Amino acid sequence: MVGFVSQVINSHFQCVLWLGDLNFRITEDSKVNWKAQLQQPNLHDIENAIKNDELKIIREKELAFAEFKEAPIIFAPTHKFELGANDYVPNRIPSYTVRLSVIEFSIGQGNQNGLKSPITTAYRKLLNLTIARSTQHYGRFLS
Repeated sequence: MVGFVSQVINSHFQCVLWLGDLNFRITEDSKVNWKAQLQQPNLHDIENAIKNDELKIIREKELAFAEFKEAPIIFAPTHKFELGANDYVPNRIPSYTVRLSVIEFSIGQGNQNGLKSPITTAYRKLLNLTIARSTQHYGRFLS
């Protein structure tokens, strides 16, 4: 199925961006102190969380999104908010629900116009900005 999707997309587009609240979770509690992580993100804890990320696991098994590339995640995962407040629920396992992925086609593989593949130059979580009880993320691409 993965190859079929690539062939269909390859014949119609030069690049496909897939973004949104995909609701993939961290599958295992890595005993990270998430409350402390909110104040002072730690790259080691972030790397451990990503190892147990559902989307990463599904992509590695080629069950979905296998051909999509994602920029390295270097920010802490997001937490559920307390109802009616701007505070996180720190005792719940957080997740990387908001994702930005891209399928890139090289020249001769769907990119007949000689355009360069997009390069992700930024992939971050905006701190202290909440809309509709969720944190906001952004990605920036060059083409």
